[in-house]
Order: sequence, then C-alpha cells, then structure tokens
Amino acid sequence: MSKLEVYGIVNSASFQRAKEVALKLPVAAQVYEFLEADWEEKVFDLTNSYSYEEACLLDNELLGNANDLCNWAAKHYKFQEPNQDYELLAETQYREKLLNSKKRYVLWEVAIGEEKPQKMVIELDFELCPRTCENFWELAVGLGKYSYSGSLFHRIVKKGFVEGGLIFNEKDLLNTSYCGGFFPDENYAYPHTKAGIIGMSKEARNQNGSAFYITLRQLPYLDGRFVAFGRVVEGMSVLRSIAQVETSNQRPVKNCTILKSENYIRSPTPSSSRSSRPMSPQIPSKLESAELETLVKRRQAIVNEIELTREELEEQKKLRQVINKMLST
Repeated sequence: MSKLEVYGIVNSASFQRAKEVALKLPVAAQVYEFLEADWEEKVFDLTNSYSYEEACLLDNELLGNANDLCNWAAKHYKFQEPNQDYELLAETQYREKLLNSKKRYVLWEVAIGEEKPQKMVIELDFELCPRTCENFWELAVGLGKYSYSGSLFHRIVKKGFVEGGLIFNEKDLLNTSYCGGFFPDENYAYPHTKAGIIGMSKEARNQNGSAFYITLRQLPYLDGRFVAFGRVVEGMSVLRSIAQVETSNQRPVKNCTILKSENYIRSPTPSSSRSSRPMSPQIPSKLESAELETLVKRRQAIVNEIELTREELEEQKKLRQVINKMLST
C-alpha cells in the first residue's frame, strides 16, 4: 500500500484541501500541520523551495502540492473532490489549534508608513515566563492604563533585532510596566535560537517595562542577559518588512505602527467576504441561518468600527507629529 504524507501550514486553505483529500483516500496517510513560523523552517527541507504552503509526499518522494495530490487521486482512485470551503476550514482549524495550546496569542495590525496594515500573531509562553508574559499581555490587550495600540517600532538594528513598545502618555514616551515602573528579570530560560523571538528590552538589569525587541536571526549573545518570553508565529514577512525600512541612526524614516493590539482568540472569525461561497455540510454558514435583526446589528457594528478606526487614525497622526518633534529636538 502507498504511503502518503501531507505537511503544511494549518491556516492555509490549500493545506486543508490536501489534508481532507488524503484522509479520504484508501492509503496509509499521515498529516503534519505547522504554524507559519515553524513551516518556514520545515518547507525547504521537503521541497527545496519556500513557495509551497503544503507539501505532499508519496512513498517518501515529493508528489507536489494540493493540486498535484488531487490529480494523482483522480487518476489512480477516480477520486472526486467534495465541495467544501477550505478557507473557512483553515480559519476554524487554526483557531482550534491555538485554543487547545497552553500558550496565549496576541494579534497585532502593523502598518509601515501609509501601506495597508498587516497581521502579526505573537505567542506568549506563560508556563516558562508567567510574570513577564502577564505584563506583556496586559499591555497588549489594553486592560489597564497603558496599551501597545498606537505605539511604534522605534529602532531597527539591521540583521539584529527591531525594538518597540514605548508607551505614549500625554507628552512623554514611557518604558513602563502595565502597573507602572519596572519589574525584575524573571529568568533566562527562553533562548534566542532564531528569528522572531520576542523579549524585554531594557537599559539595565531588572528594569523591564513595556519596551520589547524581536530578533531577526539567532542571537545567542542575548541569552542570560535579556528575558525572552515568546515568538512570532504568524507574520514573519511583516517583521522582515520592518527590518528593511530605511533608517537614520537606527530610527526608521517611516512610521512602523501597531495600529491595533488585542487578544487573538477574541478576534473575528471568518470574514464576511466568504459568506457567498458554498459551505460544507460539516461547517454551515452562520449567515444562512441569521435573522434579519441580527444582520442589522452586525451592519451597525461594522459602521461603528469604521468610525472608531477613522478617529484612531486621526489620533495616530497627532501622535506621530509629537514623536517626530521630540526626536528632532
């Protein structure tokens, strides 16, 4: 019997397609799903290319992507692919994977200059660094007085790391914990083994506040000196884009802004743009069964969100003007 292996990014629609097809075939099939950052480390070993979001191996030889698998299945097993919304399935599976993890996840919307905001997801290891993660979490979801929403990446060290997290408070930029002041180094158990590791930036030992760094490569010299506590699991391309921004004395000439910072699990699930697509029997569209009153409320919520976003953008413009003025003095 043939041995079929499917590898890919859990929130990729094409990976979910390959997975569903493989599990329906009369072959010995194994499926391996990865978060985006982990897949970047695996994909080249399987395919000699980074262009794949999924890779299908037949008897340890590369068969190809989901399309190649479907063509092979149709040829050898007369397999007919079911009608299914794989994008919705990918989002659902992704969120379930994060919910079942012992980690917590923060969603950022990051804008570089006037470019369209892009998504970045941060994984926090509460088991390894509970005190440090709690501080970052409080700032990330804005439960207290301070929040990362509207803050900037203020420093770029090429091929090293990017820094951000200074909190704007009226006329000052603060490096402060969520409850005010600094807190001590917790431990150095989380190593700086690759790009995307996030840790606390500080000027001296035991002076951790809100400022953080994200590595652009392996940085072992930070081990034992700075407290790392998590990593980027989605949006590595956004991190690389920030790193490529032109700088003056390590300060980006374009504003790299965290427009929104929130708990990822509470973020909206499938986008309304998918509501017109056919849904699988296992995952019916919520819009199909929604009452008119519910739809009206949703529409009003969207209108309110647009207005709030417009107001936030105006405030961010004012914030950038103040920061640029401060930096120029």
